[in-house]
Amino acid sequence: MQNHGNGICTLMYHKISKEAETKHKNNPYVISTEKFEEQMKILHDKGFNTITLGEMEQYVKGQTQFTERTVLLTFDDGYKETYKYAYPILKKYNLNAAVFLITNKNTLQHSFLNWKQIKNSRDIFEFASHTHNLHFLDSNMNSYLISRPKDIIIKDLKKSMKLLDTKYFAYPYGQYNSETIEILKEVRFSMAFSTIEGYIKPFDDVFQLKRIGIYPETSTEEFREILKI
Repeated sequence: MQNHGNGICTLMYHKISKEAETKHKNNPYVISTEKFEEQMKILHDKGFNTITLGEMEQYVKGQTQFTERTVLLTFDDGYKETYKYAYPILKKYNLNAAVFLITNKNTLQHSFLNWKQIKNSRDIFEFASHTHNLHFLDSNMNSYLISRPKDIIIKDLKKSMKLLDTKYFAYPYGQYNSETIEILKEVRFSMAFSTIEGYIKPFDDVFQLKRIGIYPETSTEEFREILKI
C-alpha cells in the first residue's frame, strides 16, 4: 500500500499546445502536446492510477489508502486546448483529471472551454472551481480573492460552486491567507489546492494541499523523479 511517508503526487498543468515551441515559447505555463503525451504514456506504461478529487479528499482524511503508483492530474484555468489536446491523449491512455474552471470565462471567452465541451468531456474530466470572476491581480499584484470585499468574494464563490456542483477549489495565482480559508469554509468548500510544491499526505490541511507544477523545462528525467520511478 501507499507509503504515507512519501505521499501522493498531484501534478499541476495549465495549457497544452501544438504551438508551445513557437507561439508560446516564452510562456512558462504552456507545454507541447508531444511532451504531454510522453508524460501520460509514462504514467500509463508504469501502471499509475489516476484518482478523483473525492478520492483525494478521502485519502487526506485518512479514510482510504492507495498503491504508491497513484497520481492526481489537475489543470488550472480551463483553456479550450484542455479539451482539444489533453482530452484525447488522456482518453487514449485511460487516465482521468480534474480541471479548475474560471466559470465566467466558460460563458464569455472563446479561448476557454465552453459548456458543451465541458459536458462532452465528463467521462475523463471532473470540474472544480477557480472562482467565477475573481481570477485577476490588482495594482499591488494581489489576487482579487484576497483583495476584494468579503461579500463580493462570497457571492462569486457561491456562483462558481453552484454552476459546477463542486466543493473543491484551487487558488488563483496560488494566493490565499487565513481569511481566504475561513471564507472557503463558510461557503462550504471542503478542499483547496495551492501552488506550493510537495506531496500530499494523510491528515494534511485540506485547504492548503500541495501540487507539483509541470513546465516546458520539465525534462523526462525530472518527470520520472517527481513520480519516484
